[in-house]
Amino acid sequence: MPTMLEHVIAAIPVYKQSYTDEPVVIVIDRTQVLHFEKASFYPSGIPAGTPVSSLQGTVIAKALELGERIVEERDASRFGTAYLSVASPIREDGEVVGAIGFIVPNTRLDSLRVGAADLSGVIEEMSATGQEITAAGAHIAARLQEQASESAQLLERLKKAGSVLASVKEIAEQSQLLGLNAAIEAARAGEQGLGFGVVATEIRKLGEYSKAAVSQITELFRSMEESIRAMDRTVGEIAKESKSSSAGMDEFSRAFAHIAEVAGQLSDAANYGK
Repeated sequence: MPTMLEHVIAAIPVYKQSYTDEPVVIVIDRTQVLHFEKASFYPSGIPAGTPVSSLQGTVIAKALELGERIVEERDASRFGTAYLSVASPIREDGEVVGAIGFIVPNTRLDSLRVGAADLSGVIEEMSATGQEITAAGAHIAARLQEQASESAQLLERLKKAGSVLASVKEIAEQSQLLGLNAAIEAARAGEQGLGFGVVATEIRKLGEYSKAAVSQITELFRSMEESIRAMDRTVGEIAKESKSSSAGMDEFSRAFAHIAEVAGQLSDAANYGK
């Protein structure tokens, strides 16, 4: 009657069908290698009869010793291809009589790990850039707020200056009227009022000049006020857009964080059992 080890060896073709890539297969009993089938990616061969003692530290030796399924992952440094080693103990009548091991290419998982690591790196860079943009947006918004405050203060100063100009204009009009009255009185005085008439004329001219100057300055202030108000509206619109952009970058940052979390999960999954 065939032993359990013989049944396992006979079933190897069936086991191999469960793998998408060609696996290396090795079967051992408590003392030696009973069966070995190599694969193209794994050039080493282990002849039947090789002592189990020479396999110390391997997955199949651990499975035989511990009596449990062992899975280990290896990178491409040894054979040029990442691979996965899986070994399970073979029991007969409750006793571990041997073990069977499979070594299969692990290029897909290796590619997944590399891709996940690359994705994590890209996401970290994008997240850092997003944080920098958000910080810059916040700084711009703060500076715009300061600019709006300064514009409001400037408008208040212009308003006060306008009040002063109104007083100066009133004085100029009064001076002009005073000069006119003085000229009339000098004319009535005849020759005796000629000197006073000259002074009256100069006072009137000064009043007219002052009035004209005040009008020009008032017009200049009005133009400055319109420009400042227009700038203030522009600053307000920019601040609004900056605030909206900052909120958008916050959304992007949260999205980046979620993607980074997913990339981390992929990386953890790819490294499971390594």
